[in-house]
Amino acid sequence: MELCSRCHKRFAVVYVTRIEGDRTINEGICLTCAKELGIKQVDDILKKMGIDDESLENLDNEVMDLMQQEESAEDAAEKENEEADFIAEFKTQIADLCKTVQALEARIDAIKPADAAEDK
Repeated sequence: MELCSRCHKRFAVVYVTRIEGDRTINEGICLTCAKELGIKQVDDILKKMGIDDESLENLDNEVMDLMQQEESAEDAAEKENEEADFIAEFKTQIADLCKTVQALEARIDAIKPADAAEDK
């Protein structure tokens, strides 16, 4: 999710377009900043829902906590995938090593009878 372009702390949930000269600028801002900026539609909705400043702060904190939990879960899943990939690669290398050892043992066994025949 995109962070608020104003405070850079909370997630943007209100998107506004401003025009500066010839440029059109799209910005995402959080509810707290939208309220501070006096965006009427946001104020009206918050009032209708009975959300005061304290409730809004609590809501922001809950959303941040949920997003952090989601990020932690994603990080854990990514780490688990990396570990699984490492284990699979390790197993492949061990299997290759075993094949090499078997091939060397076969060569040694092939040489041993020739050495025994030369000794006679």
